[in-house]
Amino acid sequence: MADNTESQTWWIFIFAMILSFLIMLPHGVQAKEEHAVLVLVPGLEMEDYFLLLEDKRLAEGVAAGALNRVTAGPLSPVDELLTLSAGARARADEVILQDRITEKKTGNHLCYHLPGFKKVRKENEQGGYGAAPGTLSEMIREHGGAVRFAGHSDRRGQKRGYAPFLAADFQGRICGSREVVVDKNESAPGGWMMNPQKTLEWVDNVQQHTSSSLTVVEWGDLYRTQRAEQDVSGSRALESLMEALRGLKKGNSPLFLMGVDPSTDKMIPFAMWTKESGTSTQRLVSTTTGQPYLGSSVDAASTLAAVFTKHTAAPLIPGETAELADMKKVLRGMQTIHDTRTTVLGPYISVLIVLLAAAFFFRAPRPVMHAAVAAGMASPTAFLLIPALFGRPVDNVFLYTGSIAAAALLIGTITSVLAREKAPLVLSTLLIIIISIDLLNSAQAIQQSYLGYDPLIGARYSGIGNELGGFFAAAAVICLEPVLRYGKKAVLPLILLFLIITGSASLGKNAGVTLASGLMFGTLWMKEFRAAGWKYVWTVAVALVLLLGVLLWGLQFTGGHSHIGAAFQQLLQGEWDELGALLQRKWEMNIKIIFHSSWTKLLIASYAIAAFYMLIETKAMRPSQQLVLKAGAAGSIFLLLLNDSGAVAASTSMFYLLCVRYIWHAQYHVAGR
Repeated sequence: MADNTESQTWWIFIFAMILSFLIMLPHGVQAKEEHAVLVLVPGLEMEDYFLLLEDKRLAEGVAAGALNRVTAGPLSPVDELLTLSAGARARADEVILQDRITEKKTGNHLCYHLPGFKKVRKENEQGGYGAAPGTLSEMIREHGGAVRFAGHSDRRGQKRGYAPFLAADFQGRICGSREVVVDKNESAPGGWMMNPQKTLEWVDNVQQHTSSSLTVVEWGDLYRTQRAEQDVSGSRALESLMEALRGLKKGNSPLFLMGVDPSTDKMIPFAMWTKESGTSTQRLVSTTTGQPYLGSSVDAASTLAAVFTKHTAAPLIPGETAELADMKKVLRGMQTIHDTRTTVLGPYISVLIVLLAAAFFFRAPRPVMHAAVAAGMASPTAFLLIPALFGRPVDNVFLYTGSIAAAALLIGTITSVLAREKAPLVLSTLLIIIISIDLLNSAQAIQQSYLGYDPLIGARYSGIGNELGGFFAAAAVICLEPVLRYGKKAVLPLILLFLIITGSASLGKNAGVTLASGLMFGTLWMKEFRAAGWKYVWTVAVALVLLLGVLLWGLQFTGGHSHIGAAFQQLLQGEWDELGALLQRKWEMNIKIIFHSSWTKLLIASYAIAAFYMLIETKAMRPSQQLVLKAGAAGSIFLLLLNDSGAVAASTSMFYLLCVRYIWHAQYHVAGR
């Protein structure tokens, strides 16, 4: 009996422990209270942003940088906000959303509704990027958090609000108060003035009455100052913003600062003060762009939501300790490249066209013409060497581009004098080596080159772009010429190496250039294929395309995430609609570039001259030289058809091949004398 009583006592004890654990469990597993604050500043320019960070208290523990301004359509304030909210490129064809906001009292706070928001979300979900505006608010709500906003950018008689479009949920609803942190002040620009003290009190009130929250404060003073009827200094608005940021930074919550809708810049400021930031100034690192100090606007939603979803890695994180001066130099360099790209590349393309025309009309071998053509071939190398040595231009663009021209002339002239007929092989080998080394070094020079890709546009952030991709493909086939003299099988290892360089997820990451190059190399065996009949040619062509597809898919396992790998994942998962939208978007981009790009002029000129040589002129070169030039010409056509910037890659490759042809043809006539 005693044993039975003792046994019952133990069972009661165990049951009591389990019951106590179950009672405590909801509190134990309940998501930890998390709060974050985002100060959204319409009209915040980069130079004003730099002034803010010169404050020692704000510079302490900040991860600072900027975001590019990519959207699914022409850049507008609404499109930009919808993209920031969705975490993917978005657009709104009806900009009437800006003024249509209804107000309703719900419980202890006001709630607002954007009537057209739901329709815009559905349109974007069905679009090419699959964006869903409202994702930021929904992600936070799913993890037990609430989103509140305060502030506006109204001016006398003109309503204007940015925060609602960023913080609304899928239905277009957002709670908060437009005027609780703003004072009516007729002497202030626009008749309104932000109140730092009320802002701190509002944020504190929200955090006390919600278990987890993201508070979005729209700081409209800078916007009102910039659009004031009279010339007004922005220093007062900056000082007020600085005061508010200092006060918010004293709290324990992660603090974010983000600009939106600047009047001139192609990037928006983004800074964050978190527990992971430490005590010194750190560079902002983006897993999307892979470039120092610059993230993408599609990173913002996931980064803000990551405060509440601990299992999700934020795409924007603090990086290495950095100096403000370094950040200024890097971001100003990006802006300079973006602003002057057309100014620099326009004359460069014109020079290449003039060079082709001169080589065509003055075909007699002249030392000066020979050196000029070699300099044209050396130009992509110079466009990489100068950024590798000096980085991006910041101030004197004329001096910077002059140094590129001087480097091209120097390399071309020396190679022309010393190598003569072998100049194309020397220059091609040099270009292949420099591009390959740079790709192994995370494409540092390519990223900073005028012939690289513009991170502010956001079409590409890593690998090899289409300008240099065209040059690379042409140089690669030229490098095969001396090996082809000993047999076609001998070039197979080199061909595989070139395809790995352009297609690997850790190197070139360019599917179009890889596929076009593979088909180009395949045409080296066209004579043998045609001898077996056209049916055999088509069979081999289909097999080659499949083989290249398998190779490209396999190369995606050699590195991290890539857009090529994402496309293959969609293919394997049967997401045909998404994949079709992607291909359609790339094809439309190619057509758009053909009709609007300056490279189209070079494309037309080079293709016209190439057609003349093929139809009229007699053959006057070694068989191996003729073979690689024909293969290169076919490769240029493949580049035109298989790239989203096909006109660019096709024009650079054909230009390069025509330069090679001029030198080889000239040396043939010299040898025949």
